[in-house]
Amino acid sequence: MTPLPEHSSRGQSAPLQALWLGLLIGVGACNHAPDPEGETALGPPLAVSGAARYRDLNTNGQADAGDEVILTFNVPLMVNSSDPAALALPVPGDGLGQGASMVAGPGKNDLTLILGANPVLRARGVDLTASLPGSSSRLETAEDIPADAIQNLNTGRDLGPMPAVDLAPVHLQAPKPEGLYSSAHFILTDLNRDGMQDIAAADGFEGLDIYQGLPQGGFQRQEMFLGSSRRVAVGDILGQGNPDILILTDLNLHLLYNNSSAGGPIQLKQGGAFPVPSPATDLALLDADGDGDLDVALSTQAGIFIIRNDGGGALNPSGQPLEESRTWGSSLIARDINLDGVVDLFVSTATGTPDQVLLADGCGNFVPKSLFDTGDHRRVQIADLDGDGRLDFVLAGEQSQVQVFRDAGNLSYQELPGLTSATGRVSCIGLLDIDLDGRLDLMYCDGGILRSFLGDGAGGFQDLKSGLGSGNLHQMVATDWDADGDADLLSTSTTAAQLWLGSGAGAFGSLNFATPPLALGLGPVAAQTSGDLTGDGRTDVLVARNNTLEMHANTGAGTFASPKVVSLGSAVARDLILVDLDLDGDLDVAAAIEGTAPHTWLNNGWGILIPEGPSLARLEQCVAAGPLNSDAYPELVFAVSDGSAHLIELNLGLDCWAQGGPGWRGMTAAMALPNSGPASALHLGDVDRDGDLDLLLGRGLNQPDELLLNNGYGGFSPMNGTFPPGTTADLALADVNQDGAPDVLVASADGLLLFTNEGSGTFAYANTLDLTSFARADLLDLNGDGWCDALAIDPLTDTLQVWFGTPDGVFSQAASWSTTLTGLSTSEWLDADGDGGLDLFLGVDDASANQLLLTY
Repeated sequence: MTPLPEHSSRGQSAPLQALWLGLLIGVGACNHAPDPEGETALGPPLAVSGAARYRDLNTNGQADAGDEVILTFNVPLMVNSSDPAALALPVPGDGLGQGASMVAGPGKNDLTLILGANPVLRARGVDLTASLPGSSSRLETAEDIPADAIQNLNTGRDLGPMPAVDLAPVHLQAPKPEGLYSSAHFILTDLNRDGMQDIAAADGFEGLDIYQGLPQGGFQRQEMFLGSSRRVAVGDILGQGNPDILILTDLNLHLLYNNSSAGGPIQLKQGGAFPVPSPATDLALLDADGDGDLDVALSTQAGIFIIRNDGGGALNPSGQPLEESRTWGSSLIARDINLDGVVDLFVSTATGTPDQVLLADGCGNFVPKSLFDTGDHRRVQIADLDGDGRLDFVLAGEQSQVQVFRDAGNLSYQELPGLTSATGRVSCIGLLDIDLDGRLDLMYCDGGILRSFLGDGAGGFQDLKSGLGSGNLHQMVATDWDADGDADLLSTSTTAAQLWLGSGAGAFGSLNFATPPLALGLGPVAAQTSGDLTGDGRTDVLVARNNTLEMHANTGAGTFASPKVVSLGSAVARDLILVDLDLDGDLDVAAAIEGTAPHTWLNNGWGILIPEGPSLARLEQCVAAGPLNSDAYPELVFAVSDGSAHLIELNLGLDCWAQGGPGWRGMTAAMALPNSGPASALHLGDVDRDGDLDLLLGRGLNQPDELLLNNGYGGFSPMNGTFPPGTTADLALADVNQDGAPDVLVASADGLLLFTNEGSGTFAYANTLDLTSFARADLLDLNGDGWCDALAIDPLTDTLQVWFGTPDGVFSQAASWSTTLTGLSTSEWLDADGDGGLDLFLGVDDASANQLLLTY
């Protein structure tokens, strides 16, 4: 179980009155059903295809007269009445407005609702600050829908029941966050580890502005006068667990050490001013030489310079630019472009030369490769737009076209249909999931107006005809500002900062599965995990079964190939994880082994698993992976099921001087950890919020669970008295109450228990979700509302139960969903069909078929 990312929360600085944010469209009961005879002749039932669209025609961010809602159906439509009485708004107080109407079009499959005077469409009640996710407005068919009002143009079939669909939302301007001013460039981050968002901003004039987020909302501002600032970067330069700050000015690179304590005031100390080797335009952070600390890449008039970090925060700007690197690059981005596990550099230009990727080998060497054309590409976004696992590009600047390039494989790019800038001046650009459908959408600043485009999941975008803001917007950051589970926007201009709140459209509090379930291999399943083992962008499934590992390769749409089998001899695997051990960009396998066998396998990149290390007698129960010391390489921890020592294997990383190019050095021999008794569960997480990963061990036999705190260098000491004695079968670790610290869910014979983190490695009992004896536990956000949901398996009734998260952070509501399968032993949530939603794998403890349930 992978811990969820830490989730920052922010209260709004002023109440927000009833504003249009989004709309969930569904169809309820109606008394005008089609005649069941002649179903084939009538054609399929009418249903909305994809998301509906809101057209904010006057681009004011509000629902008012003349705005349009467009529904695209699966068949051509005939609309015989302009009166929208065929549709009903069940939320009290909602209305389409006086004089609202509906017409066919603009496309042959489209229905357009035209709002009348004073419409009211509310996504979350009158006061957004006091309402909860999930109370969306709905549009449904009326109980007495007029006959023949909306029909299939070709067959005359009337509108009937259909699945709910989301309306692609608009964003609405919120009150400006108190204390926030304009800036040239800013980064959102948590500088003092208090769970709230702070801002580091290059103000464009005098230096650095630091905005510390306040619990009551708004910011407290600090100014540091460093000279005319251009860009800012944030990262752990010193390797002490705190995000340090780099400011690029006209003449120097300024390093500011972050000495803030967790929850305390932000404290920065100047760490030096380093002259830039040539006039610079941008900077990026990456570990260029594979030594475990962050170096600095600078885009300058003379080319790209790599400024080495000596490990103690001293930067050496001397040297020459990278060979054949672009001069006067406009944007510099550090990303693993070719997905080999090593961070590369992408340089965009606005000078008539092609863009460039500098491919890194992890040892300080870079190979240049030109990309794309000679357009103005000073605005860049890099992401997987089509779900194939490769990185695609959206490029824009002072030109009429916003260009989209899809990686067709091996860094060869196919240009997809782009978008036209109305003004020819795109000043900022962002990719975010506006409608929470799992596909990336696009927003960009077109002449100062934020325009929105809905992504189709294949690299295409559809204009939502909505616009926000005015003035010279030049940066935009997507973040969940109000912690309601959807993407909000913080933007800045030369005069002011602006905040736009998202609609929160999306499905909350429900899980819907296609029927019947699919079969996926046979039991008995002792352990399972999932990830892209074959390098094709799809999620594969790895299962421990009897004395084998079985790899089920995903062939698309929720189907899987016959398994590839790895023999364990007479041994069995009790736990499985996927981790890139050899740093080559693909997922390798580590297993907790009971018996005599290897416990790690390297992936050849296509899903063939090759044993790594010796075959030894083992009595392992659990395995976990993560960087445990200062070198950032993934280490392995094995917890045992007897009284012998738990084990750590350290990753030796890359040998940059190996014959034939950089090679992996391997893992160290196992080293002993303190052991107070057999373990039933193992998790890694930053429990005490000091920037390194600690170890949490679940234990049974009426022994307390055990917490081992990391000193930052891979040394561990027990934190006694953290948990009461119990009979733990499994643990889950995630930030349930959104205070920035991971909490613990315990499945045991005593029930399903929640302990909240009080900081510094101490926990307090918070709630018993159920007194049933549970064998498995997990914490995931299943329904997209931003809160952790709890999952547990009851082995006596073969039932998986789900408790949806609540804003109080303690699961105050009873279990609201469950499923039962005879012999159920384990579960795994994964995107099996590539639609962006989590599907459910259920493993059994006998020789019958495992099940795969696809969500829709």
